[in-house]
Amino acid sequence: MRVISISKKRFDSLKKVHLCDVNTEADLYSFTYHGVDKLLKKLYVSDGINFAKKLFTLEVLSSYDLPSCFVVPDSLVSVNKEVVGFSIPCIDGITLKGLFDNDYPFEVKIKYLKDIGLILDKMVNIRKHTDLKHFYLNDVHESNFMVNYDTGELCVIDLDGCKVNGSFSFPARYLTPRALLNSVNKYNIDNYRHGAYVMADYNSDLYCYVIIVLNFLYGDCINNLGLSSFYDYLNYLERIGINKDLLVCFSRIVSYGDNINPMNYLDSLTSEQVCRAKKRVYSIVKK
Repeated sequence: MRVISISKKRFDSLKKVHLCDVNTEADLYSFTYHGVDKLLKKLYVSDGINFAKKLFTLEVLSSYDLPSCFVVPDSLVSVNKEVVGFSIPCIDGITLKGLFDNDYPFEVKIKYLKDIGLILDKMVNIRKHTDLKHFYLNDVHESNFMVNYDTGELCVIDLDGCKVNGSFSFPARYLTPRALLNSVNKYNIDNYRHGAYVMADYNSDLYCYVIIVLNFLYGDCINNLGLSSFYDYLNYLERIGINKDLLVCFSRIVSYGDNINPMNYLDSLTSEQVCRAKKRVYSIVKK
């Protein structure tokens, strides 16, 4: 990858970008390079093995012509000759978390929920037809997707945390020791020996996607519920008429057999069902 060099004085003048979600590994700054608006992701730790793995991941991604929905960092950035992070193409848009938290039409929210499934399907073909045999998003959560206002496309951001190598992976928000996934022995638990609690694969990507769908329904994070409470909630979803095929996708993440992409069943959801599925309603009904 090429390197953009900026002075300490210029870096100190950059404007920090404040996000609606917490970033535990970096600060974001807006800057312009040759008249093009970009973001600088300045990592808190810019040395050591983890940093080297990120640089390797970015180098691999930059060598492939990926679809436009993958927002790949385009340059390393050095400040006073020290690489501190990388630049990312600037997108005018809103994260999926921001979309869900605001008053957008129900149909729009469902459309972009489905688009996550389409992206995961694209990745199946990428793994099948290119040398990126270990390409998984890994850290799949609502703030790592952004709707591009200019094109309407759902894009994947923060790709420095994806998996491209069979030997290591990075920590992921929904793949933790407290997550529901520990209820079943089918995920590749590595317990951080090679960087992550779970070594990402297709099942773990689908697990996180299903958690996003369930978070949307529940109106809160469902990932750390106990197994019994999780099944109680699924039983409630069945009672309010949620599509049986969609319920199978939900239950599969904590049972044996490969996970199922729920994309094709999301159109079955109604606004009334989503309203009744919310935690605040469920908490009242189950009393």
